Amino acid sequence: MPELLHSHQSSPPATRVDTVPRKYRDRRIHRDDLWQVAAPSARSELRGTAFGTEEMEEMCEKMGGILSAGAQQYLDEVETAVARGDAYIVCAMANCPFEPLYRARRPLDIAGSHVPADDEFHWNFHRGHIESSRRFSRVSGWQECEE
Repeated sequence: MPELLHSHQSSPPATRVDTVPRKYRDRRIHRDDLWQVAAPSARSELRGTAFGTEEMEEMCEKMGGILSAGAQQYLDEVETAVARGDAYIVCAMANCPFEPLYRARRPLDIAGSHVPADDEFHWNFHRGHIESSRRFSRVSGWQECEE
């Protein structure tokens, strides 16, 4: 019975993650620029390796050498959410660009997408949008990009 009662309680309102109002525009990037979006663990383990360099080069090529306006907004708003304690890094995605996987501490609205409390989320640089899930699957090492 407590589960039933709990399921009918309203969830807290989503925290809107606003940064200083800014106009975002697609921006030209190079392979080395992608290391800025990689998780700290990926930067320390893969930057400067043949595997890391090849993967970032391939990813930059797939992105057409452009970091989208949406991705930039996401990166800024996630940085703000982390600084406020609304989200934290769980781990790094296993494939390029090895971006951080975050967990939301409370419901969030980031870059036009809603992320429920306790969901994991990241920006899918291949598809150009946020993905969220209760929990993404885990692997034991870095992987080549499959897309």
